[in-house]
Amino acid sequence: MLAQLIENHNVHVAGARLALRKILVATDFSGCSEKAVHYALGIAPRYGSHVFLVHAVHASGYYLGGPEVMAAAVDQAWRDAAYLEKNLLLAGSFEGLHHEVMVTSGPPWEVLSEFVQSKGIDLVVVGTHGRSGLPKFLLGSCAEKIFRRAVCPVLTVGPNTVLPGNLAGPLRHVLLPTDLSAAAEQAAGFALDIAHGDNALLTVLHVLDGIPGEPFCEREDLVNGVRARVRQWLEQRGECPSDTRILVEIGSAAETILGVAERGLSDLIVMGIHAPCSAEDFLAWPIAYKVVCESTCPVLTVRATREES
Repeated sequence: MLAQLIENHNVHVAGARLALRKILVATDFSGCSEKAVHYALGIAPRYGSHVFLVHAVHASGYYLGGPEVMAAAVDQAWRDAAYLEKNLLLAGSFEGLHHEVMVTSGPPWEVLSEFVQSKGIDLVVVGTHGRSGLPKFLLGSCAEKIFRRAVCPVLTVGPNTVLPGNLAGPLRHVLLPTDLSAAAEQAAGFALDIAHGDNALLTVLHVLDGIPGEPFCEREDLVNGVRARVRQWLEQRGECPSDTRILVEIGSAAETILGVAERGLSDLIVMGIHAPCSAEDFLAWPIAYKVVCESTCPVLTVRATREES
């Protein structure tokens, strides 16, 4: 399974570790994207990654001003990019890394999507303001489009993310929420490999829909049965470390995932998400998006292909 996973997502393994050769960081020079930049540069040395910092100037914002205004906006973006690069160089954030800073024009998602394909990007890192609600759900944003549509894994750093003091250090706790779907199977390969490589505790969580606090004794057989099914599901993946913790909880999926992550001091949440435009994607996306927006740790989302969903 992991071999197929690697082939599908352009991620390679060196020994027992994922080797993320090329990382793209989408930046708009805001505080949210700055946090994502620092996180990406913190993990890149562990994989010897080539880091691309990319900013896209969207022409629609300058349409009425004409080509001169658009050109001025691109020039300003280059100055912002140069300022960011200078500060990162002075801080030693690029030490030992190959990096490129790029400014281009066009619809951000289209620009970044083409860049992912043409450069063979292994991981996209993006920051989000964490806004939620129906208008945002319908209108979307660049970060949301990356999160929903990118063919490679996406690491989202939300506004509540607390960055550890040593970003290059090993992870201690990885949380894998699963609904036992094909999308979750894709994510399991990444979570197992990351936890194994860092010797981190892996917690696998399955959430049953229900109201917390209801009499548990009536559900005990159900919970035990689901727990056994999750363990069997993991073992079928080819690897289930003996210290893997399996939790089956009752409640709202997003709230439960966030609560378990916070209580367990998780360093990373790994989630599988369904192919765009699938029925599963439409139903599950609000859950994944709420987790991404409100999590206190980064969230790695792994996309299933449409056929697998």
